[in-house]
Amino acid sequence: MEQDSLRDSAKPVTTLASTVFERLRADILTGVIAPGEKLKTSAICQLHGAGLSPVREALNRLVAEGLVNQHDQRGFYASTVSPEELRDITRARCLIGETALRISMADGEDSWEEAVVVAYHRLERSFRENSLAASSFRDREVCHRAFHSSLLMGCGSRTIVSFWESLFDRAQRYQTLFLDQRRKDRDPQMEHRELMDAVLARNVDKALALHTAHIERTMKIVAAGLAGKTAAPEKQMRRRLASK
Repeated sequence: MEQDSLRDSAKPVTTLASTVFERLRADILTGVIAPGEKLKTSAICQLHGAGLSPVREALNRLVAEGLVNQHDQRGFYASTVSPEELRDITRARCLIGETALRISMADGEDSWEEAVVVAYHRLERSFRENSLAASSFRDREVCHRAFHSSLLMGCGSRTIVSFWESLFDRAQRYQTLFLDQRRKDRDPQMEHRELMDAVLARNVDKALALHTAHIERTMKIVAAGLAGKTAAPEKQMRRRLASK
């Protein structure tokens, strides 16, 4: 009876920790919480209506993901950004994406092809909206992530795809902070269409080349923004988490 009571009391804490984790993670990835910003546990507890235990659990999970750093005697901070990390993330995305995409084109079934086509059409529709509103950017990135994930799903490994999605999210943080979404010197809609066509045609060499070029092209633009400290419009959405 006592053990059952303990299990029941632990469930809300675990659920609350997951909720806090997801919210903090989203705020870090979208730039609402700025790189290097201190994450005061007392302020987080108050903001999310959570106790110290679930908040610390959430922060420790973010440390494990590399999105938060913990400094002895100083607490938790949102991880900083750097050209070195950006290059490392980009390289890992290309390598892992190439492996999963190659397997997907070899083993992917009809249901996988259908999922890719559906994901592309959703992404295409988000491009057609052509709005500079922050909400439109967020909706587009949801479709963007789903499309790229769909390309890799044919590999049959949820572990590989989940790791790639984690890298995608970390790269997206850089794009949110340093990519000028108003640039008109490329056609991302065409890039995604060409990539999809090559993948569905099972043209391995072309698909892998397009996939890598697409990622590296974006990251070069982001790197230039990072070097010049030029932030995208979403950066203006930041708010201070700590109470004033």
